[in-house]
Amino acid sequence: MESRMNEKPPCLKILNEHDPEYGKIFEELFNTTFSPGALDVKTKMLIAMGVNASTGMGYGCSEIAKILERQGITKKEISEALRVASTVRAIQGVVTGSEAYNK
Repeated sequence: MESRMNEKPPCLKILNEHDPEYGKIFEELFNTTFSPGALDVKTKMLIAMGVNASTGMGYGCSEIAKILERQGITKKEISEALRVASTVRAIQGVVTGSEAYNK
């Protein structure tokens, strides 16, 4: 995977067309977030896809998966990241539901 995230989500293009001032700020935030740091770019993108999956953002999952696949990430890696995200989300339901037993 590239050392930087060279591909931008389509929403950034739309934002730049309609609000270039904010688009520039948001693009800087995006670039900072998706640059290598303590976590590599691949890991950051897999986390982003998992967050999208667990919050109902199917379009975001689809767009990130396309970017990841173009950068050599396997479907197995994507599946595992989605498995982690859905399990964490399920655990949240169990934790919240267990509150019913607190008296």
